[in-house]
Amino acid sequence: MPEKNKRKLVLGPPYDGGYVWLLNKDLMRHDHGGHYDGSHPYYQTLYGPDHSEMAPRAASLSVLYDDIFIAAADIGLPDRKSFSDGQDYFNPLIGTHHNWTEFHAAREDLNRLAEEDLQDPDIVALLPNEEWPRKLLLDRINYVAMLSRRENAKLVVGSTERAILDIKARKVKHVAEQTPLAFERDEKIKILDRYFDFACFHFVAPRYDDLVALKQNEEVKTYAREFHKTMDSVAEDPDPYQSFMRLMASAQNKANIAKQVQGGFAASGRICTWFGLIPLVGSATSAVGVGTDVADKTAESLAERQSWYLLGPKMSEVLLQDRMNQTETRDGEG
Repeated sequence: MPEKNKRKLVLGPPYDGGYVWLLNKDLMRHDHGGHYDGSHPYYQTLYGPDHSEMAPRAASLSVLYDDIFIAAADIGLPDRKSFSDGQDYFNPLIGTHHNWTEFHAAREDLNRLAEEDLQDPDIVALLPNEEWPRKLLLDRINYVAMLSRRENAKLVVGSTERAILDIKARKVKHVAEQTPLAFERDEKIKILDRYFDFACFHFVAPRYDDLVALKQNEEVKTYAREFHKTMDSVAEDPDPYQSFMRLMASAQNKANIAKQVQGGFAASGRICTWFGLIPLVGSATSAVGVGTDVADKTAESLAERQSWYLLGPKMSEVLLQDRMNQTETRDGEG
């Protein structure tokens, strides 16, 4: 996919906490050699107090985007040897970028920004009481803002982090013009949450393998792309979720029509125009040889694009099949 057409998302706190915990939890030991139990102060701050609850939301968001950017952190990363170039990591299986080189290069600017932020009582009031958790949070907030601008990517952060960035943006206006941050709209995230409830799909405990299976599935990619377009189209409506539901119903009707037409091609060999599905004169045998095949593929493509409303069920199906395959593989090895 061309770079300019890629859907990019920068995960900031607390979403990044849930995401890095998801990637790291089965790879790295904490706290006297055991799994992370919430007591180590660095990881407690990095992951955030609600990381296990944020992980499913971050995972579902990551499926809707081609590239996911996170600030560098001291964590284990899946298949690090395969996907690392020095200190930089890009995992094409899940589209995740994690680069220490860029983070270190920004260190001087991050220190300066943190010092400025700590002089603002409105910002300080929103930060943790302890000194080093304050610094870690400010580093990550300021860095994901840099990432968002540099990558021309949407940024998703929590309400507290958004308030901090809004305070900073108001101050910047008095100093110099700066490109505003492209925040991911809260309405879209709410639509996603409500849709997955409606579709009975939930990441109860998302795993790295789940993300790989979903991000590599072509049908999920198609559904996710169209799903994302639909969320964008209703995000500014007075009642975005109801608008979204109406578009789901419309998509279902269009998908059903496309499937019926596709079946009609197979049964009758007639060629149809797509404007009103009006049959043209002649049969497949009297038409250009590839005509029916082209029309049939068009019907199939339209049906696939209009099936985006089935994203939740499709994700459930893909994960079920992936886990069945893994079970068969383990049984075969046994």
